[in-house]
Amino acid sequence: MRRASGSVTHLKRPFDAVLLARAKAIASTYTLVIEPCDDVGYLGRTIELPLAMSDGKTIAKCARRVIAATTLAIATMLERDEQPPAAARDARNG
Repeated sequence: MRRASGSVTHLKRPFDAVLLARAKAIASTYTLVIEPCDDVGYLGRTIELPLAMSDGKTIAKCARRVIAATTLAIATMLERDEQPPAAARDARNG
């Protein structure tokens, strides 16, 4: 069940496991951009969903967190019957 508060939708349940697995598979095809940051170690995002960002003290931790944030963004899109962006490398090659 959803409850809207302004433009924010609050979910009262976890994502469906199949949908979440699909979102994770899509997120794993995205191109990561990770940059050093004096305050937190590293800041990261993907080219395809640049507003799904995270940070980490190491590149590996940052990458895991960016993939997690991106996966949740994609799962939200899929649940709303929206089409997530194609992987940038797919767009370049085809």
